[in-house]
Amino acid sequence: MRTLDPSNVLATPIHSPLGSDHMKTVLIADDHVHIRTALRNLLNSEPGFLVCGEAQNGKEAVEKAEELKPDLIVLDISMPLVNGLEATHAIKKVLPDTPIMLFTAYKTKFSDAWAAAAGANAMVSKTDDLQSVVNRARALLQLETGIEWSCPVCGASGTVDAAPVDPDGQTEAIRAHHHNLSPECPNSGLRLAS
Repeated sequence: MRTLDPSNVLATPIHSPLGSDHMKTVLIADDHVHIRTALRNLLNSEPGFLVCGEAQNGKEAVEKAEELKPDLIVLDISMPLVNGLEATHAIKKVLPDTPIMLFTAYKTKFSDAWAAAAGANAMVSKTDDLQSVVNRARALLQLETGIEWSCPVCGASGTVDAAPVDPDGQTEAIRAHHHNLSPECPNSGLRLAS
């Protein structure tokens, strides 16, 4: 499992082939420069994301959020001047529809409750796998992370998570989803030949 270490992250941004008009902007706030650098490199290397600004404390995060109006804000929960919970509360007053993901080294059931009370949309631990940060950001921004399918026999269709890297896992997910929607369809129990 990869953890948040700047040496694990690509240093060069790889921009989405869709172009900058389809990029979702992200503001990152953390009092540790190496964490900001790692998050910036991680998100800029992912298609569809562009880090538009950084802040080193909660006060600066509130100011930059109002100025930049990003699509997503990632805040450290423990920062000087204004902590992440207070910053979340202040940002939600002016940008109520902007998703906020709190990022913490000390995730507990209490921190989840505090984050929700402040108005945060998600909480991610700094010890989580890096892919969980990206997955949560995509989910908050409702970016497409699925595989659409349809059956020519029964007309059933849907979307399954594209997370399984191996094609067999994706195929099995489609088959199971199809079977749940249309168990009588002769195609719903078929396994695709390799």
